Amino acid sequence: MNIPGKHERTVAEVARRECALLTKLATANRRSSVYRHHLFFRRSRHAVQLARKCYNAANPKLQRCDERRQSAALLSAHRALTKAVEHCTAELAANRIDTIALCVAFIAILSRLGCCVGKTILLEGGAARLPGLRPGAHARDPGAARGPRPPPGPPPATQQGSLGGVLRALRRRPGGDPAERGAAL
Repeated sequence: MNIPGKHERTVAEVARRECALLTKLATANRRSSVYRHHLFFRRSRHAVQLARKCYNAANPKLQRCDERRQSAALLSAHRALTKAVEHCTAELAANRIDTIALCVAFIAILSRLGCCVGKTILLEGGAARLPGLRPGAHARDPGAARGPRPPPGPPPATQQGSLGGVLRALRRRPGGDPAERGAAL
């Protein structure tokens, strides 16, 4: 991507290094054959491929294309990076011992790469063309999907046919409490 200025070139260089680092990490020790079926691995590699296309200085097709296509490619890469980090976080939540270190490394690399892509979007004025883009626009609020919560208060009363009602009825009977039965024996 043709980005003028020293600061912009530095961002592009950091992004290229991060792409190379994640590619090297993904292919070392035959990890690509071991983890190819994991969703976090596939999403991460796809996001890095999109980011690499944006920052590849030797790609003449991107040099010739208009700024709208460049901005669209950057925004697509940013969304893919966000999704990849979400999938890596979900894999961490699964608590699989063989993927923990790899997920942490992927999250670190993908977050730095996402910062580079975000900075490039801001430097090129891509955010000005998209009024809906705001910080945290991709983050989902888990509480918003569920709707309003009932106010906290006493727990609802259990009906007679429910498990709580059955247990309460057993305790009311003489000899129904397990503690009383153990003492009687």
